[in-house]
Amino acid sequence: MPREELVHAAEELKHASADASGEVKERLESQADTLQSLAQADQGPDHGRLARIMHALSELKEDA
Repeated sequence: MPREELVHAAEELKHASADASGEVKERLESQADTLQSLAQADQGPDHGRLARIMHALSELKEDA
């Protein structure tokens, strides 16, 4: 995943967290921080890591 897409995804999650509360807000912010860190890393994330993030986001969608 290109770094620009990771940054964009992180920004979208931060934006979404502004409308959330409680545990969902914390989880969205945590995922946003993770994506931001991956965007700044020397090496891009592996597919397994991205799959875990996507799974976590899927669970968040159900909870929200």
